[in-house]
Amino acid sequence: MSERDRFEHLIRWYPASWRARYGEELTTLLHDTHGTAKVPLGVQFSLARRGSIERARAFGLFGNSLDGPNLTRAGSLLVLWGWALFMVAGAMVAKFGEHWESAVPATHRSLPRVAFGVVQLAGGLGGFIVVIAAAISLPGFLELLRAGRWPEIRRPVLRSMATGVIASIATVAILIWSHHLSPHQRNGGFFFHGLIFVLWGLTIVIALFMATAAAAAVAHQTSLSRRVLRLLGTMATALTVLMLGVAVGTIIWWTVLAHYAPRFLGSGLLATSNVLPLPLVAAVFLMFAGLTVASVGTIRIAQSVALKHSSLDG
Repeated sequence: MSERDRFEHLIRWYPASWRARYGEELTTLLHDTHGTAKVPLGVQFSLARRGSIERARAFGLFGNSLDGPNLTRAGSLLVLWGWALFMVAGAMVAKFGEHWESAVPATHRSLPRVAFGVVQLAGGLGGFIVVIAAAISLPGFLELLRAGRWPEIRRPVLRSMATGVIASIATVAILIWSHHLSPHQRNGGFFFHGLIFVLWGLTIVIALFMATAAAAAVAHQTSLSRRVLRLLGTMATALTVLMLGVAVGTIIWWTVLAHYAPRFLGSGLLATSNVLPLPLVAAVFLMFAGLTVASVGTIRIAQSVALKHSSLDG
């Protein structure tokens, strides 16, 4: 790695848009200040902190430096990140909740059945919205490639593809292996299978977040019309509402099971409590984290609408 590359690597904490504008100046300053000497840890931490702040500002987490359309874009991407957390949580709830009805007395299944149905319906509608949003954004992505801007998005896209391939291979392998195990072994009776299942889940999570990061990187570089951005903002707002439905449905379902089927909650891998099983605790934590991120994004979208109306009134 050359001296120049070394300093450019240090400023990767900053978002690409910031580096395109100020990166050359900061790299030159670092080179003139430190030369061939090792950059002090204090300086590295300062670059990491300031770069992270700029990334948060570019994502729309705080500040008012973004105009209306870019604020809508930033808010929609925050909702997308929140949805990624929800997908992980939803998969955990779906796996944990397999065959739950057989554990609840027939006279008390109505409420948890409705709640779990809301979770499934809201999750399905949310996935549909994300697919439609991707289809709407596809022409902008193709235009980006035609403009020769592939190098700007190459790294995140290739990382996403690599982790996706690994996750796909792991999925096929564990399905083939599970097919040769008994139902008892597949449902907590064989610890090693449970451990492999958890590791497989981690590959899926990594692939999901790499895909989300790639989508965000592409979205930041893609030119979209105001009309398309408004549509995406509306879809992102609807997605946040669906996330709320998933969270509320999960909590109601969990509460009923804790009352009428505590043994069910205490069974399976890592489920060591009849009231607060670790998988459900983790899933609900991820849901509220995702809902918080998505809510911030929705607020930013609303702010962009307010900016538009104020500019029209002016």
